[in-house]
Amino acid sequence: MKKILIIVSMVTVLIGCGTNDDEKIKLKQDEFIVEFGMSYSYNKADYIKADKEILEKTKVTINGEDLDNPPVLDTTFEQWLEIYAVGEYEGVATYNNQTLRFTVKIEDTTPPEWFYFPAEIEIEKGSYDHVQMLFKATDYSGVRIVINNLSDESNKNDLDFANMEVGEYEIDVIAMDKYGNKISERSKVVVKE
Repeated sequence: MKKILIIVSMVTVLIGCGTNDDEKIKLKQDEFIVEFGMSYSYNKADYIKADKEILEKTKVTINGEDLDNPPVLDTTFEQWLEIYAVGEYEGVATYNNQTLRFTVKIEDTTPPEWFYFPAEIEIEKGSYDHVQMLFKATDYSGVRIVINNLSDESNKNDLDFANMEVGEYEIDVIAMDKYGNKISERSKVVVKE
């Protein structure tokens, strides 16, 4: 009876070892999110769970780029933003005959930032219709400035500064990037004679 138990135990151990050999690496998750303006990680351990020795032998690529040989980028910041552009990138981890696939998503969720925002602007009546140019915001994916008139509910979005009457106008200034992230702040336009 003891001999049978020992043989069954040895067979169980051998079968268990064979199963573990097939799955030496595991993904930490199926999808990794990176904010636009940053590069994805070149550290394999950020994507794969494995023993240190196995991790060293595991090949990991993202968008065809081998993480063991990161590129030496001698580029402008604008070119760098193109290399790590918003989008989905395929990741592949390979160890022996085991291949795992994952996704790296670069997303833009950060709103623009003001770097020049006047609280009040004075213009002469009929002389200036480009108030948007006075407000400056920055964002990696570009910025569009929109001004809404808060002083006149009937004419909220159509501001014709060149034809405004003398007076004070409260405005809502919105800076928006191409992915819809935005910031909004109030200012005042004073139209003088």
